[in-house]
Amino acid sequence: MKIVGIEWVDSRQIHGWVFEEDIETTVCEIKTCGFLIKETEDAYTVAVSVGENPTQANGINVIPKCCVVKYYELNMEDKV
Repeated sequence: MKIVGIEWVDSRQIHGWVFEEDIETTVCEIKTCGFLIKETEDAYTVAVSVGENPTQANGINVIPKCCVVKYYELNMEDKV
């Protein structure tokens, strides 16, 4: 199973009443690393943990490829 690092952008949500001049208008820059569970034409599915049974995973992110800035494979010896 591949271990990957993905740098991607996502939308930002603002809660509550905010004055226009205080609105943050940048996107969120996110770094995710983990086990590549699945790859489709549109998305990478990455899990933080995999179980003893290889079909069991936890902490799953489905990352749209259109949001990906950088994708790379990691070795167990690599440090993020």
